[in-house]
Amino acid sequence: MDLERAPHLPPKAKLSWHISRLSLDRDGAGWFATGWKGHRVAVIRLPPLVDARSEEAWLRQIENSFEEGAFDAVHSD
Repeated sequence: MDLERAPHLPPKAKLSWHISRLSLDRDGAGWFATGWKGHRVAVIRLPPLVDARSEEAWLRQIENSFEEGAFDAVHSD
């Protein structure tokens, strides 16, 4: 991965989800993040951090996106 293109990510202690993979979308304009929490997995479009002063709102947006898109990777219901 080209580190100059890598998106800003929050410190690990700030998210309850663990981001295990980042990938660029097809046009190279945005990022997808694969995350896990316990047995749950989700893939979300990572929102850009537009303003460093709004990091708390950005973190909530990431957490909410992971929660909304999560599925149980162990049990298929």
